[in-house]
Amino acid sequence: MTHIPLVAGIITTAATTEEILLHPKDEVHTEFLIMFVAGITLFFGGVALAVFISFRAVAIERLATIASIAVLTVVGSSLDGVTLLFIVDGLILVGLIAEHRRVENMQPVASEPTPTHARSKK
Repeated sequence: MTHIPLVAGIITTAATTEEILLHPKDEVHTEFLIMFVAGITLFFGGVALAVFISFRAVAIERLATIASIAVLTVVGSSLDGVTLLFIVDGLILVGLIAEHRRVENMQPVASEPTPTHARSKK
C-alpha cells in the first residue's frame, strides 16, 4: 500500500532535481517547486504512513521535514536551484539525525512474557 507513494515520490523528486540541475543558477520555476515538494511529500509521507501502519508510531521528524521544505520553497522561491537543493539536503539530514536519536533512545515496551512450554490441561 505504501509502495506507490514511495515510488511516485522518488520519480517526481528525481525528475525535478534533474530539471533544477540543468539550470543550476536560475530561479526554480513555480511548477517545478510544486513538483519537488510533492515528490518529497509523497516519499517522506509514504515512509511515515508505513511506520504508522507497521508500528502505530508517528514519524514526527519526517512530517516536520516535509513542512520545513514546503515553507522553504515558499519563502525561498527566489533562490537559485543549487542553493535550494543544498538547503533541502541540510533539512533532510537534520530530520533524519533527529529521528535516529529519538529511535535510538526509545525504551522497549514491556510486554507479558510468553511461556516457552505452554501445556494444555485436559
